[in-house]
Amino acid sequence: MKKNEQTNTISIIGFVLSIFDGLIGMILSIIALVQINKTGEKGKGLAIAGIIISALRMIFTLILLFVIIILSVVDYKNSDFKQINDQCYQENGKVTCTYTFEEYNEWISLD
Repeated sequence: MKKNEQTNTISIIGFVLSIFDGLIGMILSIIALVQINKTGEKGKGLAIAGIIISALRMIFTLILLFVIIILSVVDYKNSDFKQINDQCYQENGKVTCTYTFEEYNEWISLD
């Protein structure tokens, strides 16, 4: 394999994009790593770092999304306002719905 002294451009782009967009950064870094192994260019460390940063970023994003979903469900279930009854009726072509909430136990009309 011939040693090329030039740094692979895609490895640089993949590394930079791995900080901002994990998926695109990972794809470009993997492409760069394959090219580097074929051509002998410099930039293998950048490509590997881009893959690692992208993977960590995607894992962090998934964990954050999971936590947000869990907190939303818990917050909804612990809400002070729990709908226990609703009624909808039509009058003069207009639909009116009335809801009862547990905490205040009063009728609220939403028009």
